[in-house]
Amino acid sequence: MMLNKLFRYSIVRLIQGSSLIKQCIKQGMGMDMAMDMATARRIAKNSIYSLGFLLFIIKNSVAADVIVTPSIETKLEYTDNVKSVATNEQSSAITYLIGGLAIDAKGNDGNLSLDYQLQQLLYSYDSSENELFNKLKFEANKGLFATTNLRGNLSAAISNLSRNIESNADDDVSNGNTIETRTAGGGLSYQSNPAGLFDFYGSVDATITNNQDGIGDNHSFTSKVDFEQGKDAKNVFWSSIDRYELTQGTSTDNDTKSTESENEIGWRTESGLSPLIHSYYEDYEGQSSSDSEDSASIGPGVRYYVEHGSYIEVGYDFTLKSDDSNSWRAKAHWTPSPRTALDLDYKQRFYGDAYSLSFTHTQRRLTNTISYTESVSNYNRSLYIEGNKIDQLSLTKTLSWESQLVFKRSTANLKITSDKKQSMSNVSSDTDVETYGVELSLDHNLTRHTILSPGFLWKYYKFYNEDAISQEDYYRKWDLELSHKLTRELSLTFDVSHEDRSSTLNSAAYKENRVSINVRKEF
Repeated sequence: MMLNKLFRYSIVRLIQGSSLIKQCIKQGMGMDMAMDMATARRIAKNSIYSLGFLLFIIKNSVAADVIVTPSIETKLEYTDNVKSVATNEQSSAITYLIGGLAIDAKGNDGNLSLDYQLQQLLYSYDSSENELFNKLKFEANKGLFATTNLRGNLSAAISNLSRNIESNADDDVSNGNTIETRTAGGGLSYQSNPAGLFDFYGSVDATITNNQDGIGDNHSFTSKVDFEQGKDAKNVFWSSIDRYELTQGTSTDNDTKSTESENEIGWRTESGLSPLIHSYYEDYEGQSSSDSEDSASIGPGVRYYVEHGSYIEVGYDFTLKSDDSNSWRAKAHWTPSPRTALDLDYKQRFYGDAYSLSFTHTQRRLTNTISYTESVSNYNRSLYIEGNKIDQLSLTKTLSWESQLVFKRSTANLKITSDKKQSMSNVSSDTDVETYGVELSLDHNLTRHTILSPGFLWKYYKFYNEDAISQEDYYRKWDLELSHKLTRELSLTFDVSHEDRSSTLNSAAYKENRVSINVRKEF
């Protein structure tokens, strides 16, 4: 417990320090320069002390093997349209001053990873646009007692997202259309020995999310219990998945509570046909009575085991609510080899048909991963549109296909995505969005120290309100990067890119060309 407190203190101090530096620089334009510099030095000093304290506890309490990699970078970039606008384009040189710290620690029944980057952007066309940006990813977990399977975990992140995807979906920090979002969380988890009669996993987590503009700030508390048969269970199989989440908005009194419970138990027969009973319950409540949704059902089913670990299941659920109807459901789990896994699921939820898919396959040089998920949430800045009620529930459907092909000197990557975010409230002014994307990239080793990386990105956004399309955007970006390692710790990168946004809204279309050179030194 003391170790968890030390972790939390160090990370919170680091995040607070970087945020205060940023605030000081933005407000210091009209302050006394000596006072401004003194304040900045004091904040930077406190952040350095926090990093030093974090390194100390890592080395002495967390892990046996610690790799610490500080780095500095200088990047000079030229753009012919720094504001990403359709008319009156402004060119500018942008200087990036970047400092980073990476930590990887393992051992003593724990692991920790930290990747922090602080970058100052300096614009030649207008110094009042100069700004400081942070990027952080921190994860740590550790066994708390030697005689139990109880573990503690901590996490923290700082990233920059598009302020409003309808205005500009590009999340490049230099275009002035991003906001900084910060999250920090911690929790406890317990995992039993799955080799016994049963397999039990339970967790409780708390997360805090703060955004630069205050939209979507929230606190969330989540608990989850997974209970199923272990490897020693021969004739009976069962599964119980229960989840509870409470989300509290910091700028509103509306809290959202969600509960989900799916259970089934069956008898495995020698013929492979196994009868079972299945039940499902979910409930979302908090905004108003019209936004509260729930469903409940129970019914018989049958599972057919194709082989030891693979099966197909079909069932019929009877609803326990008078305003719902009975429905069929189906799922499948197929693992013909250690390199291939497929999971499919179909059932009725309170909003209608619900599907999920997970597929992975590796064959020598080729790896494919396909997933499809449907989630109900609120206070989510992903795919945010200005004016929408972020505290209201929305349904997000996400499809992703990632493919990687590895050659002797090259690696090719293909990523295809589709997202659909739809408001579930009765607020007619909310705008829904559909987006589709294709990303192609190639890393080719020209020599042992030189890599050529061409890439192409295509994204399509469709915005609609009450089934009427209000705006359509197309983003296309071509990129060519050449990187060369001068020494083991010193590298040089040259990059050119062209971005083209077309839109049904003429004022939103723009074109931009960039060229940059970057020098990076690791220690």
